[in-house]
Amino acid sequence: MLKRTKNSVPDYCDGYLEVYDITDKNVNNYPMTVIKKRENGTVWFRTASIYDHTRLEFESRDIQIVAKLRIPYWDDISSKCVVTMNGNPKQYRIYNNAKVTSKQGCTESELTLQELENEYDVADD
Repeated sequence: MLKRTKNSVPDYCDGYLEVYDITDKNVNNYPMTVIKKRENGTVWFRTASIYDHTRLEFESRDIQIVAKLRIPYWDDISSKCVVTMNGNPKQYRIYNNAKVTSKQGCTESELTLQELENEYDVADD
């Protein structure tokens, strides 16, 4: 059995994300907002807890938080991104990307996912 130490790497085995950028595109001379999948935009995650006080704080601002996920540190993800999880086409907007340190001392990104009212079309190019 592998013994965990402070210097071991955290496990990311709860699922995977696919990251998309929100972008504008002209379709038949009509501007549309679509999402485009990032190359190498798939990353494994582990779930983090959403505490009651955090949930209440977001709900008081009429923001529906779906999940908090931890991934290896990735500073190039922002609220201009959408993710899907585990091959499911349901889309979630990144509300926040917080830089945190795991119990093992590794720098991670903690992504807060927000429910989307209207999903985006996926750009096919």
